[in-house]
Parts: sequence; C-alpha cells; structure tokens
Amino acid sequence: MTNNAPETYPEILRGRMVDRILVSHSLSSTVEAALRHVERHRYVRSPAIVQGDSLAYFTFWRSEETAGRWQLGAIGHGPLGHHLATRIAEQIGVWNRGRTADPELLAYPTGLPMPSGMTGRVITESGIRLIVHY
Repeated sequence: MTNNAPETYPEILRGRMVDRILVSHSLSSTVEAALRHVERHRYVRSPAIVQGDSLAYFTFWRSEETAGRWQLGAIGHGPLGHHLATRIAEQIGVWNRGRTADPELLAYPTGLPMPSGMTGRVITESGIRLIVHY
C-alpha cells in the first residue's frame, strides 16, 4: 500500500536527521535498516543514540498485564546496542521517578560557572551549557 500523503514538517526533519547520521557514521546494514525503520514510522518521534556501528532508540508497546496501559523501553542494534539501550532505559527510570515534577531547562554560556546547588543532566554544545532538571 502506497502512502500518498504529503510529508509533514516533523517527518522532513526526521528524514534529514537520519540522512545526517548515515553520512557521518559507518553503520552496518542491520543498524542502517533499523534506523530507516524508525524513520518510516510516522508515530515515532523518539530519542535515539548512535555510537560507532550501533544504534538504540526509545520505544513503547501496549502492556500485556494491564489493559489500557503502555510500557516504555529501548531497542538496541549493533555491537553496543545493548549498552546504548540500557542508557535510554535508565533515563526512562529517572523520568518515571520524577514524572510529576515540573521540568526545567536552563542555558548558560560555557564560560560562566554553574549556580551552586544546580543539579540535573548537563549538555555542553557549541559554547552553551544546557541543564535539564526534573
């Protein structure tokens, strides 16, 4: 069955992201196929980690134990797939424990010290330090 619906902006961005990953990483055919699978599914707007020849991505499925509930997890491919999927699963656990908290995203130039007592995940990128706290 062919889907003739026009691509939406998120789908275009997702396709471009996948293309950039494929150009900048030497991935095995299995990992590349998994990445293309993620790209093709319109419902997927999931975080993923690529390292070397490995990929892991967030996923969810209907709970078999409780009707109307969903379970969250991660799927990994490649030599480091299990390790990368474990990293995503650990973040799911952190989110689960603090799911009623209000998330905060703070940005500081990398040249400035972080405020004392600031906790959270720190991401440094292009002269900016992002702190994600929830």
